[in-house]
Amino acid sequence: MNSNAPKFFGLPLELRELVYKDVLSEASQGPQLILTCREVYEEARKFLFQRPLTFRSQTALYQWLQGAPSKFLQHVGEVRLELQDVDLTPLLAPTASSSSSQSGPSSPLHTWDVYESEIANLCQALGKFENARTFTLRSLSGRQPHLYLDFLGKFLAMLASVYPDLQDLSLECNFHHQSLAFLRSFKSLKSFSFDGFSASEASEAAEILSSLQLTSISLISQPTTPTPTHRQHGPPISKPQSFDNQVLRTLTHLAAFSVTEHRPSAESPALSLNPKILSSLYIPTLSSLGIILSYTPNDETLVALQTCLKKSEGLESLELYWPDIESDVLETYALLPDTLTWLSIRVMDTASAIAMTSTILEKKELGNARGLRYVVLTRSPREATMSIGDGLESTEQVVSLFPFDSCGL
Repeated sequence: MNSNAPKFFGLPLELRELVYKDVLSEASQGPQLILTCREVYEEARKFLFQRPLTFRSQTALYQWLQGAPSKFLQHVGEVRLELQDVDLTPLLAPTASSSSSQSGPSSPLHTWDVYESEIANLCQALGKFENARTFTLRSLSGRQPHLYLDFLGKFLAMLASVYPDLQDLSLECNFHHQSLAFLRSFKSLKSFSFDGFSASEASEAAEILSSLQLTSISLISQPTTPTPTHRQHGPPISKPQSFDNQVLRTLTHLAAFSVTEHRPSAESPALSLNPKILSSLYIPTLSSLGIILSYTPNDETLVALQTCLKKSEGLESLELYWPDIESDVLETYALLPDTLTWLSIRVMDTASAIAMTSTILEKKELGNARGLRYVVLTRSPREATMSIGDGLESTEQVVSLFPFDSCGL
């Protein structure tokens, strides 16, 4: 390090920061770089705070903030919070109402007072990430008590006051009893992700989502989440999902659309990916499409996908992932439009990777997929998160990345 230090520090600060950002932005990279010497530590430390932060609970958030240097919080751009139910043990503590004082007895502490206090604490804590533009909220899975439902609704209504310039919002798990009306307060929102179900009717969802000028929508189903037809605390909901093909048709500015869906069950027969949804994707602005499934789509769905891709005018990126996907799916269905430049597709093993590559090369030789430049062969969908105290969680296994534009085809 001593022999290289003078050369590295001979670079302008702007170039050194580009190195720090490039290296430390990857969650898979540990802090070893900034531990090489004090000068690097002082210059590069702020870039660690530009990584996505995941908090498993409100308590984890509060504790982390107690030890985090406040001067670096301005660099945090992405936050993920798992909202737990509120700890009600303060109700068991002696209160001022049990004894008199000169100012008179205080009002007794009620259950909802504890929830209100938690909302105020969350508002103050999250507000310290003043430059956060991406926020993911995960609710409790399974049964949600009535008070938690109200707490979750109040938190959603408060969120826009904390992050008025939020651009990317993701809701994970069970938000089926929550209205989408809170989204109206986000004037800068460009990307929204949820499982397609809420307390809002499809007509209301269409009005709300179309007013936001969204450029990206992701539907991500949760396999352990009760469906709206499954009874839990609160009245049962029998309405269909909030997001359907009619809602999709109103989103005329979409540049990216993706569906991540687990196998449907008897309790959850609804499918986000269906021919009607695909037939509504004839959007001139659409440039990215992702289909990640835990089941193999039927022929009707694949034909609809083929038709969708054939009519697409500017689709550049396509991700296809489901079990038993073989190279012949590219032969049977025309899934490689000429506008495509990036393809990410699942392969089971080395043999299927070779077969997939050969099929794509043959398509290129026949004059198809003329714009295709890169192919990513992967065993699992792209996903990686950084969790406070839990390190890195990553399921991505890229088999190979082929720059097809360098093959002379």
